[in-house]
Amino acid sequence: MLQDLSPDYDARVPDAGILLKYVHILAAMVYVTGYIAGALLQVWSGRATDWATRGTLMRAANFFSNRVLVPGFVAAAVLGLIAAVVLGYPILRGWILYALILYVILLVVGLGYWAPLGKKLDAAIASTDERAFATLRDRSATIYVSIVDGILLLLLIYLMVAKPS
Repeated sequence: MLQDLSPDYDARVPDAGILLKYVHILAAMVYVTGYIAGALLQVWSGRATDWATRGTLMRAANFFSNRVLVPGFVAAAVLGLIAAVVLGYPILRGWILYALILYVILLVVGLGYWAPLGKKLDAAIASTDERAFATLRDRSATIYVSIVDGILLLLLIYLMVAKPS
């Protein structure tokens, strides 16, 4: 019906693949926002000098991790795969394959390390066990996994932006 109104209708309306790509990018931005906000709030909670502030900051970090990062992460992956198929990108070759590998690694690290650690930190905060909280927060594995996680995220962003072959 709208095509009858204008002869150049197709030239003005983006196709589904481009729209999917933009929504995928938006979801990725939500994911990265949740990642950065959650990480900053966790660092600030570790530096807080009183228990009430620490608990508030950790609850805020959990909000960003669970309600922003996770949905953005899942949506970016699903929309990215759909957009790749619609746009005709080869999924199991080149930069898309490497991005998928990084995504799976980030998913495994998130489910295998961050989710259990978050539950332990929540339990320490709920029981006001400052010593357990500090031990979990300051263990070297947490620091190293954070660094590796950040590097993997930067590599994923690089692949999405540069699209090397």
